[in-house]
Amino acid sequence: MNDTVFYFWNELSAAAQRAALATLGDLPAWMQYARTRTSTIVVALQHELPVAALVTLHDRLAIGAAVVDVAVVRHVSQIPGIPNDVIVQMLMHQSMMFIEEGLGLVLVNGDAAEWSRYGFAPVSHRVRVAWGDSHARLAVMPGGTLAIPTDNERRIIQSMALTDRKVAIRFVDWAAWPQRPWVLVYGNDGQLTAAADFVTKNAETTVVYAVASDDGAASDLVLQLLHSGLVTRPITFQLPFSHALTQMALYHQGVVQVVSAGKQALLLGVLDLPMMLIALIPAFEQRLLASPYANWNGGVRIEISDERAMIMVQNGKVSVIDGTREADVRIKQVELIALAQMTFGYRSISGLRRAGLLMCDDTELPLCEILFPSLYPNLTLD
Repeated sequence: MNDTVFYFWNELSAAAQRAALATLGDLPAWMQYARTRTSTIVVALQHELPVAALVTLHDRLAIGAAVVDVAVVRHVSQIPGIPNDVIVQMLMHQSMMFIEEGLGLVLVNGDAAEWSRYGFAPVSHRVRVAWGDSHARLAVMPGGTLAIPTDNERRIIQSMALTDRKVAIRFVDWAAWPQRPWVLVYGNDGQLTAAADFVTKNAETTVVYAVASDDGAASDLVLQLLHSGLVTRPITFQLPFSHALTQMALYHQGVVQVVSAGKQALLLGVLDLPMMLIALIPAFEQRLLASPYANWNGGVRIEISDERAMIMVQNGKVSVIDGTREADVRIKQVELIALAQMTFGYRSISGLRRAGLLMCDDTELPLCEILFPSLYPNLTLD
């Protein structure tokens, strides 16, 4: 890889841009989406010839009460024979600019073993709801349709995602909303009450994202998916176990399977410790308020190999400061993969400690697990 160099799109000469378009596809088309940045497109050149390109978009996730900006790898293009470690190096090149652009977290689908060397770790369980060949035929509720959501419907979908209290981690805003039809369900007043995004591959429909205003609307959406003929059968759901649609699917004879991440997984990298902690302040405050530590005051220091930061709690308010002062509680020797997994609650603090990925005293564990609880995340990049 010594002969491989990386350039952001606007750093390429006009001739290099034309060569990249001819070899790697219409990369500038990605710049039409919301919140594009200088670092959105990076191109790898070998001997001045384009060999790979990587596009990251700026999406938003809700983690409990916090809304967090993340960089998400949305497109990779490479010529035959280019090793995957070139793609990793391209993302590392982009990451140097992400912090300046306010993005301290990066999501990518990839090989867990390959990316773990760079501090990326699996952060999404695999949840699958499926049905057998036969199940009870139930009356379909009126008001369902198959359509690309309008701008107003997108705002309603986003609002339902933001106010969801059952799913701890969920996408609430994409830079590039999926440009495909959704199953949309409306109430008697014509208001959108539930929506599902799905993909169809190999003659099977998979629901990858959904929202509902309440359990009744979720039940209506399940019935629409199962019985209306709007989508191809068979149907599976890839949604969090706590999601209203997953729970309503159980009442409609769905079978749920939950397993940990596989070799190919959704991976998270934490680029900046203080930025991550600051983004989570609303979640920290909400978690503390609902816990036995609601009146606790003090500092919790997070220590990784080359950085420290302190979560300060004072009368229910949380701030993040540098980690130089004395701490009441320490989560220390935190490996980068542990930092990623505790951020999303993929594994508990005690579980990470048992795996040797961090250190924390027994007496401090209850508070640490209030701040970084197990959230059983399930996210899909489609």
